Amino acid sequence: MTFVYRGQLTVEQSRLEFLLAAVCRAFTEVDAVMLSPGMGATGEEFEAFARARPNVRSCTFLEAGGWRRSRGRRALRRAIADDARRIVGVGFSVASYLPRRSCRVWCVNGIPEERLLHRQGLLDRVAVRVAWRSARRCRPDLTVVVSGPMAQLMTERVGRATMVVPNTVDRSVFHADPAVQPRYLTYQGGGSPWQGLDRLAEVWRELHRLEPELRFRVVTRDHRAHVLAGDLPSEAVEVRATTDPAVVAGLLREARLGFLMRAPNLVNKVSWPMKLGEYLAAGAPVVVTRCGWDAERFVARHGAGLVAEWDTPPNRTARQILNYLDELGTDRSSGVEAAAEELDGFRWLDRLAHAMRDAVEQSDRGVGPS
Repeated sequence: MTFVYRGQLTVEQSRLEFLLAAVCRAFTEVDAVMLSPGMGATGEEFEAFARARPNVRSCTFLEAGGWRRSRGRRALRRAIADDARRIVGVGFSVASYLPRRSCRVWCVNGIPEERLLHRQGLLDRVAVRVAWRSARRCRPDLTVVVSGPMAQLMTERVGRATMVVPNTVDRSVFHADPAVQPRYLTYQGGGSPWQGLDRLAEVWRELHRLEPELRFRVVTRDHRAHVLAGDLPSEAVEVRATTDPAVVAGLLREARLGFLMRAPNLVNKVSWPMKLGEYLAAGAPVVVTRCGWDAERFVARHGAGLVAEWDTPPNRTARQILNYLDELGTDRSSGVEAAAEELDGFRWLDRLAHAMRDAVEQSDRGVGPS
């Protein structure tokens, strides 16, 4: 089996670790290939990442920037061993690089419309249409997505068998500690346009106005996320820069609340942020906004946080949050542990490995996708 990923290693590393672990559990010999879009990890970093997994017999790092697509396709064809022509592809853009009829399992973590939240020029809109056309030619036996709305979208546009596996969490790293007193209202992550940080900054400003004793924390290495600290006095907020999962987990254990405030749009509707499970596993209830995504239903079902309206004025949202904190007092939300358990990566690993193996075996027998 050949595992082919196109994307940025540091951005999606937790999901990638989980998917590669599932592939290595499903198949005894795995060749790992990274198609680099021209930013992020080096070949040495990818090899160190992949070689840490059992059953990985080889690693290959190929340059595959947008203008190198034809070259990347040829290089990938040469890199695929004769006994490993069945492919597990990871990332939406990988579809345009894979040889026809080679993809058995396609793992999709995001959709091309993310690009339009950065820019909406003619070339960007064309690129999104081309990406979806490439997706239709991929024709995997199984498509693995992160949410129910994404499964519905992929079924409508691509029309293949789809399995929902949310972004999970490694609870050996992210776990609560009853001895740690939560103190901070916390945001963890980057500053991409879909993160809704301008609105969150307004809510935090109102929270500080209403309750000056509150303390805030931003865990990020993305300078764009510093907008959250812009309107707060220095003594009320701290910014911590790390991507070390163990350090991040320690910081999240001190979170009174984690924040996921997203605007209603297609990109957010189909998403399932990795940080949701990390907040919950570290013991923090989560504030999410209603945008049609699985996260709002998940948090509401478990009682693991507060579901707010995106369009509610920031001062009213801030008052809702303060009321919720008053209700919690010094206790953790009772649903947080149950929600974290549902997202435990170990609970999903065997399930996904079995589905991958079954899809490949059915394809080898000439049986269509179930």
